[in-house]
Amino acid sequence: MVAQEFGAAAKGGFELTAHGAERIAGAAATRGGVLSMEGVNSTMSLGKTFTQADGAHVFLHEITPGRFNAVIQNQTTGKVITTMSNWSLKSINRIGKNYGWPIQ
Repeated sequence: MVAQEFGAAAKGGFELTAHGAERIAGAAATRGGVLSMEGVNSTMSLGKTFTQADGAHVFLHEITPGRFNAVIQNQTTGKVITTMSNWSLKSINRIGKNYGWPIQ
């Protein structure tokens, strides 16, 4: 799977799960940092793409050295499940270990 496969879909719009809708920046945004719709599009089109252990697609974009944005997309429906904004490398490695991301 390559970023272009998913990035093209993001440019044409994307659907959200109920949790994904909460994770888009806005009044109902939850903890952990969230992305705006523009941030989701940017992360999906510019980020490194891989599949986590449960099959979900992960888009990971290093926004500054050691800081990352991420978007998780359902492998079957293509809906955005969650977003992460400005997470440290330590946090990304921790969640990556929990979800089977192929990163160090």
